Amino acid sequence: MRENFLDNLSQRIHTWSESLWEWTSDGIGGFRMNRETGVNLLSSTDIAWIRYAIGENDVGGAVRQAWVDYLQSRQDERTGRYEYEPQIGVKLSSGHAFWHTVRSLKILGADLKHFPAYLSDIMSVRGLKAYFDGIDWSSPSSNHHNALGLVPVLVSLNNPEWTEVFYEKLGLQQDEHTGVWPKGRPTNISRTFAYTSLHLAIGRLPKMPEKIIDAILSLQRGDGFWDTGPGFLTMDSAYLLTRLPRRIHHRQTEALAALGRLQTAMDSLIEQRFDAILENTHQTLAVIQTFSLLQEAMPEAYPSRLPWRFDWDKPELYDSTTIAGGFRKSL
Repeated sequence: MRENFLDNLSQRIHTWSESLWEWTSDGIGGFRMNRETGVNLLSSTDIAWIRYAIGENDVGGAVRQAWVDYLQSRQDERTGRYEYEPQIGVKLSSGHAFWHTVRSLKILGADLKHFPAYLSDIMSVRGLKAYFDGIDWSSPSSNHHNALGLVPVLVSLNNPEWTEVFYEKLGLQQDEHTGVWPKGRPTNISRTFAYTSLHLAIGRLPKMPEKIIDAILSLQRGDGFWDTGPGFLTMDSAYLLTRLPRRIHHRQTEALAALGRLQTAMDSLIEQRFDAILENTHQTLAVIQTFSLLQEAMPEAYPSRLPWRFDWDKPELYDSTTIAGGFRKSL
């Protein structure tokens, strides 16, 4: 029955995630991408985000400490950097790994073990300016994950001047004509989502939010998705159409209609192709979080015992006393 759709999916996801748990050594454990891969950092962080998304209150359960120990052990003691293992076949930056792991640890009630020394220079206002100015953000090789990797610093330092520079530099990457990111190039849905969510996280609006909505509506595919798979482009677009139109009262009817088309596509996906998606924890994260947004936009269509959550823009989930304390010691 429709009223059991998300609850049944939650149980399926929890059981699937438990099947990917694996003990490594010395009481440490983490999660595999699928049956063919070993424990890895990306999957071990994906599962934390996924279980949080489906509303679980006790994400770690009996293995919480072993899970935390594994995540903390993957941080380089000297530099404080995180890196994903290349054998998982997903190319994501160290900035993404840092951002993803800080939030995973927070979900599990823990923190970084080591100060991220590799970010020390960026923690000053001058260093932050130099960092942004040293990257060609219009280049196809530049990536919003570099900026996301600074979010734990943004939240943990809570420095008004640093914060203003951070948002100023994001704004300079926005195209002044189309309203989307990056400047001078076709719409990058993921960067537009990431930077918009960072604005909304602190109660701000990006410039030209109407044009952002217009662009995302125009990019929906005939099958209801924004990418094949589907994956993060669809999730990103669902966020923008769930949060922005109601915030600024722009094209709300069209946005809800687009989300309705997505609902039909996502429900069909679960019936027809979900087993294949479960072979990749990162794509599964995108799919699960898309349902979180659909429930937010259309709660009557997705009742559930526990509300699902999309809190990527919740600042307190990136707050680190290790970062704040280490920075104060360096002064």
